[in-house]
Amino acid sequence: MDDVICIHADDVVAEGGVMKKPVSPGETIADILAERGWTAVHFAKLMVYTPKHVNGLLHGRASITVDTAIRLEAVLGSTAQFWLARESQYREAVVRRAMQQRVLTVVDMCTSLGNTALTVCDIAQLTTYPVILVQRILKALSRAKLIRRNGVYWVLSSKKEG
Repeated sequence: MDDVICIHADDVVAEGGVMKKPVSPGETIADILAERGWTAVHFAKLMVYTPKHVNGLLHGRASITVDTAIRLEAVLGSTAQFWLARESQYREAVVRRAMQQRVLTVVDMCTSLGNTALTVCDIAQLTTYPVILVQRILKALSRAKLIRRNGVYWVLSSKKEG
């Protein structure tokens, strides 16, 4: 008898099946600046950074390094560990979201071309991701029902079950 895996969305998946856009540490910094009534230019002076670099931080284009985290700790009062953890979580979420997008693109492209006999191995090969990662992404996305037959996972549907 086949093992049927029913996939359900979890709270990190937004409507439409893709992980919500990650919140950058810069958005947290911007909220703190707004609460304090500080401008980005004033904050740049306090951090001894250029306004351009602060703008990059606020928009997630510049990463929070250990040096930046220590400066944030001094200027904003949170710990350096807090800022480094926020940065790490943000960068991880950005990569996970990009991986989800890539898997979805492959599944949608194949199914739109009429390929309904798509295996997890096929998706893994097309995305160059490990099979176990593709399985986890599909599970998190709640976009497919997988059936295991003879040791191979098959994608039965690319549509979200309603």
